[in-house]
Amino acid sequence: MTTLITGGCGNTGSKLARLIQTASRPLLIASRSGTAPEPYKAVKFDWSDASTFENPFKADSNIDKVYIVISNIFDVLPIVQPFVDLSIAKGVKRFVLLSGSHTHKAGPYIGKLHEYIENTGVDFTVLRPTSFIENFAGVFAHSIRERNEIVSTAGNGRTPFVSGEDIAKAAFDALFADKSPNKEYYVVGPGLYSHDEVASLFSEILGRKVTHRRITGEEERAMLESVGMPPDQADFVSSAGQETAEGTEEALVGRNNTIQGTHTLREFIETNKHVWMKE
Repeated sequence: MTTLITGGCGNTGSKLARLIQTASRPLLIASRSGTAPEPYKAVKFDWSDASTFENPFKADSNIDKVYIVISNIFDVLPIVQPFVDLSIAKGVKRFVLLSGSHTHKAGPYIGKLHEYIENTGVDFTVLRPTSFIENFAGVFAHSIRERNEIVSTAGNGRTPFVSGEDIAKAAFDALFADKSPNKEYYVVGPGLYSHDEVASLFSEILGRKVTHRRITGEEERAMLESVGMPPDQADFVSSAGQETAEGTEEALVGRNNTIQGTHTLREFIETNKHVWMKE
């Protein structure tokens, strides 16, 4: 039977695809372009175009597991619910949903989809990772490279930053477990860092001073809205940083529903130094 990976060319999806391929299990990549790197088979799929939702099942009638990743959508449930319903009608028996540590069941963003999938009665796992290590090579890359700073509302709060590799491993285990967990798991990295400590680590490895500039929630909301983010989404993002400042991320370490990965922030920075080097 085949596993469908939505967001199959993204951070966690591409890593999950490698794990499934290595295990010699059938998989299908869903991507907006309809293409994927060799040797994967891909199909055109776009959350913003419901007419593409049937494409995976036309390409492969043996899909029984789906990994769901959503990006660039805040009001998720009305968009994704029809696909979930269609998948179940087509014979899908298990979902693994990528959510986030700040995204609570029945709450905003992916939270309502989490609740909906759980209530369908099919096998499910919801993964709630903390902040991605890879964000430092993404949304934070320009400010580190050009201004030698990391900007956050996290204050002194410490985060067990997690790698996409570890999230993909957790997804693989959930997809192919003999008995589905039917629960949510937090996914965390092996080390706790405040943003001040992250800046110090960058300074050590890059050989130049990197600092953490602390901003308020109001400042972050204004900054996000200025680049076009809707107010409710900006408020959600800002509140996540403030929750971190209050210790919510650190409190996830060692819980009985927490999966701890092995890939470290130091390893990631050392491997990707070129991303933050000035030309």
